[in-house]
Amino acid sequence: MAREKGEGMEHPIPEAIVRLLAKAVVDKKETNFQVSAKAFEAVHALAEKSPKFTKRAAHWFVGGLVEKLGDAKLRAPANDCLLMIAEACSPQFVLSQAYDHISKQKSPKTQENALCWINTLASEFGIRLLKAKQLLDFTKTLLEASNPGVKRAAVDLLATMRRQLGPDVRG
Repeated sequence: MAREKGEGMEHPIPEAIVRLLAKAVVDKKETNFQVSAKAFEAVHALAEKSPKFTKRAAHWFVGGLVEKLGDAKLRAPANDCLLMIAEACSPQFVLSQAYDHISKQKSPKTQENALCWINTLASEFGIRLLKAKQLLDFTKTLLEASNPGVKRAAVDLLATMRRQLGPDVRG
């Protein structure tokens, strides 16, 4: 009952809880997907219900979430958690944290799904809340990938940017 109403979420220390979950699940490379999914749900609930969810708390978990975007069983929970963190903090902050982790990924599936997540982020929050120049430069680097799925996802993201920015996307 308390969990549904969000009671008890007013005064927890989200940063400490998220940091603990990050150390236990992300840093230790948890292999049980059910444990990881529950940790993602916990961070999602904190971001959604705690008014004290900070950018510092988000910083601890964004990298681990980005890495799990390539995992078929964890893609949806990681995607949902990233979107909720973006809503709690700011879309640009989460995206700027994710750029480095996406660039370091060797798995094309992770890069492709990360681009799909960015596309969803741009569609739901609007491209005006994101630094378009930085996003455009990042997307251009992924257009050079050899994997056709990554290229397709990058083109889809560029199309979303074009729809929202108009011809200004070139400038």
